[in-house]
Amino acid sequence: MAYRQMLRRKTTGLNTKLWPNLLDHYNTPWPKLVSSVNALKKGLPDEGSPLTEPTLLNILQSESIPPDDQLPNTGVGIEFERLLSTVFIKSNEYGTRCSTIITLDYDNLLQFHEYSYDYKGIQTNKIKKTFRCLTES
Repeated sequence: MAYRQMLRRKTTGLNTKLWPNLLDHYNTPWPKLVSSVNALKKGLPDEGSPLTEPTLLNILQSESIPPDDQLPNTGVGIEFERLLSTVFIKSNEYGTRCSTIITLDYDNLLQFHEYSYDYKGIQTNKIKKTFRCLTES
């Protein structure tokens, strides 16, 4: 059978469980990950309503900097810790270069959105692909 941009759906629901090492970096919670998970949970709509692409993109583009006392001490210095503490990082040498959102709705429609950015954080490209998922019989 030819490839027809179809995927098989194996599970349902939203999984907000993250790898333990991501939530506990050097025995210190990683503030941007904790705040992103909390924002995702807060942004969850009522049962049957979709979680929108703009809501998800807003979480991924957060430039909120936590207080210094909440930052981990990874040995890179406080200025770089501040830079790394934002979900969306803008820097010449190191930073966010793409954000990817993958959604699956109740009609088994999977949407893939990828946004590319330059070092200033300006969007340079957007890709959107849509797939129809097959359900297991």
